[in-house]
Parts: sequence; structure tokens; C-alpha cells
Amino acid sequence: MGTRIITNDFVGDSGLGFDPLVRRGLQYLNFFGGTADKTGRNLAPGGAAATVLGSPVVQENGVQFTPAGTLLDTGILQSLDFTFFTIFNCPTLSQILLLSNFNGPRQSGSGTTQGVTLRTQAGSTNMTLNFAVNTINGSTSTQQSVALSGLLANTNYLVCARFKSGQKMDFKIINKALSAEKTSGMSDPADLGAKLRIGGSYQTDLTNAGIHRMSALHNVALTDDEITKAGAQWTAWANALGVPL
Repeated sequence: MGTRIITNDFVGDSGLGFDPLVRRGLQYLNFFGGTADKTGRNLAPGGAAATVLGSPVVQENGVQFTPAGTLLDTGILQSLDFTFFTIFNCPTLSQILLLSNFNGPRQSGSGTTQGVTLRTQAGSTNMTLNFAVNTINGSTSTQQSVALSGLLANTNYLVCARFKSGQKMDFKIINKALSAEKTSGMSDPADLGAKLRIGGSYQTDLTNAGIHRMSALHNVALTDDEITKAGAQWTAWANALGVPL
């Protein structure tokens, strides 16, 4: 039998499964670390296991997908709308690929697309968190993006990225009360790409350095209230495991 964990806003089942408070559109959920066999699991209700490529470095409360080409393929195709939660930590100023299908095949079967990328980019003193999604109009694919700067090394961040096709894209660093949004020029739908990956993309030489602690992917654009509710649960999970946010 597993151990049932119940704290404020957090309901979990150690070893056996998990009870997410916001289930609408939930396709993928995992908490990384502990043992290697947990890296490819999917705790979303009815969700299929992901595919681990390479040999990730497993830590107590996280996993590092290094070197380049080591990654987790969720097996889930990019949807027109989506919401993605993640907790991560970059021990040094680095690029960490939190979610991407960059340079993967277009779902229409015509060539490739830059698709989705959520990543950090390292500067001399801090990092920038960049969220980019390509939209399409006829045969023209255009990258839309939002960014937040000032992220520090050796710091845990809880991030929620949301894309609503034809309307907007936004993301929040929940534990720092920071956000960015783009609504102008967003009338076109997403240029749908391949299955989404964590810790890498379809350009397998892209470097990825940092600790992935948890990830949750919904194939809908959650409401603000749903994001607040889910964010509170993931914060409580981190607190329960002693991961400071």
C-alpha cells in the first residue's frame, strides 16, 4: 500500500498515484526524482506513460536531462490550446528546456515548425524565461513570444504557461507573483507541431542544464481560477517535500 499524503491544498498518494484538484484537460502529470523508474510515469488519470530517451540524472526531488539528446517524450501532440505547469531549478545560469517540440514535424504533414518552446536563456548575471508558440496564417508561420527576465541560479520557480489559440498567450512565475501576456497579433491559430517533450526538443543538439521537479500538461487553456487552484496544490506539494518556493 502507498502512503496517503494530505496537507493544506495537497492531496497525494506516495508511490501509487495522485489526486489532482484540477483535472480538466489534464493529459500528463509527473513528479520527478527518487528513482529512475519514476521518470517516465504519467500520474494523470488514464494517462499513458512517457518515453525516456537517454539516461537522465535522477536526484532526490528532480531529474536532469543531460547531455543534449537526453529527454522525456510525453507522447502528447501539441493542442490548439494548452496550459503547462512546471517547477524547476537551474543550479547555474543555463538553458533549461521545460517544454518543447521545436523543429518537429507539422501535424498537417507539411514540413516542420518551431512549434512550442518554454525555456530559460542565460545572461551574464541572470536568466530570461521565454515562452514562444508559432501561429499560422496560410503558409506563413510566425513566432509569438513573451518573456520575463531576472531569474536567478539555484532558485526554485513554479511557472504556468498558457496558450489560447486565436486570442492570447501568457505565463506566470507563480511563487514570485510575476507575469507576462501577449494579446496583440494573436488572431491566428497555433501552427501545430509534434509530440511535446520535456528536457529537449526535436533539435537534439540543444543543451539542457537544470533540474526538472514536476510537470503538468493540460490540453485546454485553464481559467485564472483553475490556475490559482492548481498552483496552490503544486506549491503545497513542494512544501510537503521540503522544496522551498
